[in-house]
Amino acid sequence: MGGTATPRRRRAGAFLGALALLPAVVVLAGAPPAHADLTSVPGTMSTAAQNTSSFAVPVPQGVEVRAINGVVTMPEVVQGGTITFRVNGAVRQTVPSALYQKVTIAVAPADVIADRTIGLTMTTEGPVPAGATCVPTGGVASLRKLELDYAGAEVAPTTIADFFPATSAGITVVIPEDAGTQMITAGLTAVAALAHRYDDVPVDLSLTVPAAETASASQRVVALVEGRPGEVTTAVSTTSGIPMLTLTGTGDSLVNAARVLSTDVLGLSGSDAENLSQEVKPRSTAKTRTLEDLGVDNLALTGYGSVTQQLELSQDAFGVPISSLDLHLEGSHTAFPDNSGARLDVRVNGALVDSAVLGEEATFTLDARVPSSKLRSVNKVELTLNALAPDGSACTPPSVPAAEVDLDAGESTATVAHGTGQTQGFQLFPQIYEGVLPVALRSTEGRRASAAINAAALIAALQRAGGPLLQIQLMDPDAFLADDRSGLIVGALAADSQALDAPLKLSSTRLLDRDDEVVELASQEPYAALESVDRNDRLVLMLGSWAPDNKAAPGELARKVVDAVVNTGWENLDGDLVIADATSPAFVAASRSLAPHQEVEEEKSHIKWFVIAIALLLLALVFQLVVAVRRDRRLARGRYDELEDEASAYAEDEPDPDDRADPDDQDFEVDALGDVDDLEVHDHTAAADGDDEVDEVDEVDEVDEVDEVDEVEEVEEVDEVEEVDEEEPESGDEPTLVPVYDEIDDTGELPRVDAEDYEEYDEYDEYDESDEDPDDEALELAEEPEVPEEPEVLTEDLAEDPTGDAADDPDPDEPPSPPAASTTARRRTRRRR
Repeated sequence: MGGTATPRRRRAGAFLGALALLPAVVVLAGAPPAHADLTSVPGTMSTAAQNTSSFAVPVPQGVEVRAINGVVTMPEVVQGGTITFRVNGAVRQTVPSALYQKVTIAVAPADVIADRTIGLTMTTEGPVPAGATCVPTGGVASLRKLELDYAGAEVAPTTIADFFPATSAGITVVIPEDAGTQMITAGLTAVAALAHRYDDVPVDLSLTVPAAETASASQRVVALVEGRPGEVTTAVSTTSGIPMLTLTGTGDSLVNAARVLSTDVLGLSGSDAENLSQEVKPRSTAKTRTLEDLGVDNLALTGYGSVTQQLELSQDAFGVPISSLDLHLEGSHTAFPDNSGARLDVRVNGALVDSAVLGEEATFTLDARVPSSKLRSVNKVELTLNALAPDGSACTPPSVPAAEVDLDAGESTATVAHGTGQTQGFQLFPQIYEGVLPVALRSTEGRRASAAINAAALIAALQRAGGPLLQIQLMDPDAFLADDRSGLIVGALAADSQALDAPLKLSSTRLLDRDDEVVELASQEPYAALESVDRNDRLVLMLGSWAPDNKAAPGELARKVVDAVVNTGWENLDGDLVIADATSPAFVAASRSLAPHQEVEEEKSHIKWFVIAIALLLLALVFQLVVAVRRDRRLARGRYDELEDEASAYAEDEPDPDDRADPDDQDFEVDALGDVDDLEVHDHTAAADGDDEVDEVDEVDEVDEVDEVDEVEEVEEVDEVEEVDEEEPESGDEPTLVPVYDEIDDTGELPRVDAEDYEEYDEYDEYDESDEDPDDEALELAEEPEVPEEPEVLTEDLAEDPTGDAADDPDPDEPPSPPAASTTARRRTRRRR
């Protein structure tokens, strides 16, 4: 962008003032560029997919290349196998198959092509069988730790348009030591943006610029400096021999400018740029996306034998976590005979999910469903062409055109279902953030900027495993603990692990639960750990440490954990725990195998309370049993008292012994129950052929309608019983004796009642004891009709005197028998009593 000289001088003055805030000496002009002999080249070459791997080695502007160095590793040695390196297609060096070896591939300035790169190819070749027309593959080899050996000095960029190279040895983002919340947020955002732009370039956050001794070609520095509100300015310079881009601003404007570093828009800015900003748009959560929309280019598989190409699908690219993945792949291929056996295999994260036979039809369609248990944060999809050459060779003969399979990324789609599925631990991140990452920094020394260094490294690793750029939100640690959103906390202490209910509490005692034993580890050695916390649908990454007295461990231990995560790569990180101490390297584990000792104590306390609860339950059952027994005894005693009362009432019904005849002068029968029948009330039986009928006893009390209570006769009056007419029995007939009873005598003696009659009217005893009005008794009597009793026949007397004279001439010495009370008389007698 252009402008007058005055604004440029003003920006230059502002830039000089900003440089004064940097803790290192910054050389603006006249300093020589980086001139190290070696510079690292990000990336790795591997023949795991196919026996040939190609890589473009970038060459900084102005340097003279000498060689490409690296380390070759193989999982196993192939007898007679070789590894061949080619530069721009020409064989440059061949080495035998080995597990580990360093290689140096000579190059020259003439090998650098127009785009400032060198084409390097690595091929593994096996022994050639007799009569073979081609060379088969020779195993799997990997080339790591690439370095470019050069001479001279890199030409430093002068504008923001050419500041960022195609690849870099490393980029450092620098913030002031006393950076506030907005400045730290801008620094973390810049790290995430650069990690999104460079997939393999190391990106870190620092409070100082790198030392000149460590500078190398293609290295870059991005400095963030406080400026005037409302504007953001840019400037390009060098510091310690390293090209540096300075962003000057404040607040949200500086944060938005840092987001621009993730795109190539700076290449269009010319010499400088002002008021950089990138609008944050909502993420797409569409369930069906084309591979092209997901950033996948068209793929081509070429050759016979087994040829593989790989593409990556990040869960975060779908905007939310996914629980299932369905692939619909379309493309074209070389025509194969129907019986050739050519096929296309699809593997996701190493598992075969589908396969299609390739025939004479030149197109293919393949639908594959990925099991939920196979999904990871970054899903690696491998397409493998398996085909034999026309002569039956498992490689491509020089005289035969290579077979080819092309994948159409625009027509191929991926369909997902939202949800976490069976994904666990570290593999739930970063898609669980859904584009927004809350970050909390706890620093014991009060310098949050220092804690931000480790946070930046973790954010870079998360960003590379994600899709669109993450939006960073810095929070206070206490507010973060009280929040319910998923996020990242760095610098956690023992209290924080307790508050978050982390699987491994930061303490001195731990348990190691192995398959065949449980080992308790108690140590006062400090350690640091990165944990995946999953509690109440809230997922948090917690980087913390422990030292005696629940203090923070030295920063080197936390850095060891962070470096282990970065070197492993988030997509390859399993489990939910990374732990390291001063003497042992960092290792990855699962919380189910490493748990805090406090958890075991809590489980024992649960058993204790369980036993107490059982004891209380048994005590309650015993108490209820005692109460039930005592209640039954009370009921039994009450029933016994009632029986005694009934016996007393029966005794009161007995006549006075003085009024009865001498028992010695009378003979009584003993009934079947062993009772002496001294009531002289005998069963009446009708004569067999008697013509005389016993007159029924007239009903004395006739009760009128219930409503006419006043017309009821006095209950207290004594019922009169009509005497039964006595007729002379006819000759030949047995006399029927019907006793005639008088009314109750003046002494108030009650007539003796038969035991059966007494039991029949026991129910009236309870009624008589209530204090009810006599009128109510009369109403009750009116409702119950009286049934006259049949006259009783004195069978005993008939047995003694069959002539019937005993009825006419009673014994003068024998006292008269008391008259039998009628039914009505019995009732009224009971009521009076």
